[in-house]
Amino acid sequence: MKRRILSILLVLAMMMSFVPAMAENEVTAYTGDLVLFLTNDIHSNLGPSKIMDENGETVVIGGVARLAAALTAERAKAEGKLLTLDGGDYSQGTPYQDGYQKGWELLSLAALGVDYTTLGNHEFDVGDQAIENSYVNARANAEKYGVSDPLPQLVTSNMYIKYDENGNVIEYTEADIVPDDITTNAFGAGEYAETGAVNYVVTEVNGYKVGMFGLEGANSYGYCKNSDLTRLECVPVANVYAKFLKEEKGCDIVICISHCATAKTLPSLRAAKAIWTSSRVPIAIPSMPNPSPSTALSLPPPAAMPSIWVC
Repeated sequence: MKRRILSILLVLAMMMSFVPAMAENEVTAYTGDLVLFLTNDIHSNLGPSKIMDENGETVVIGGVARLAAALTAERAKAEGKLLTLDGGDYSQGTPYQDGYQKGWELLSLAALGVDYTTLGNHEFDVGDQAIENSYVNARANAEKYGVSDPLPQLVTSNMYIKYDENGNVIEYTEADIVPDDITTNAFGAGEYAETGAVNYVVTEVNGYKVGMFGLEGANSYGYCKNSDLTRLECVPVANVYAKFLKEEKGCDIVICISHCATAKTLPSLRAAKAIWTSSRVPIAIPSMPNPSPSTALSLPPPAAMPSIWVC
């Protein structure tokens, strides 16, 4: 299995190097000002699988090397205006999950060029410690597996440390939603601090100041029987972070990377977003499964920028 994952990562590195050269003569650039590549629920599909389609034909699906080829070809159309995001559940689902705590999935996301990710429910399948282990070991194993790209930055905004130093459960209120306070972040402080999570990110893409935060949904975390953390509700956290990133950090665009948008929860999240967008209508762009389509946004100049959201 070690040889197999090494082969996959080497193929990824080769494809990321050569595909742009092959495609450069046939590039039609995206017309949008910001291009988002969105993935979620990769579920350890590091290698391709064969399935039977509805017509009884055998087809090949999945595989990060195949996704790398698609992404690399598309990146040639979006130079200088691209963010690549993952909405979680990148682990668990194939035998490759045996390398989860060694960082295999994270190294694959790094080789794919994913900039930021958040947690899905399956990252918690074998406990909270496994999440830290995966990040620590991915950093340690990167050179061995030939991955020089940075790991995707983990962004989590509503997963809180559950116990104080005396073992007592901490009672949180909305007053404890403080974006600049990393000490409550379960994967940015405390027992699992080496994970290296952050509450939010502010970056610049094509002249636009982009702020991001990450949410774990109630339904999603309800499956996490081996986790022992405190999850704050999405709507109040979204309200605080939207206001903070727009008003205090001056972001032109605010993006929520989440593992919580369902037909039931999305209306309430949209309502929360509208609170901080005045009379402007927020635009919701759903995160899509592997392989992901891209979304190109045509935006007004930064001074007139409305809110753009990804859930």
